[in-house]
Amino acid sequence: MKCEDLDKVDIGVSSFDSVSFDDCILHVPSGTRWAYRHHPVFSKFKNIVTEKYE
Repeated sequence: MKCEDLDKVDIGVSSFDSVSFDDCILHVPSGTRWAYRHHPVFSKFKNIVTEKYE
């Protein structure tokens, strides 16, 4: 997913009701961590790790 596409994601906080934001790791494509860190929902994850996807 491209950074600019992240704003188009229609997701609500309730999508992660059973998730512990402190314990889970959100793996995101390299170069997108800043966008996820500043997204209204995904920013709730305390651990955001970038991955290189081919």
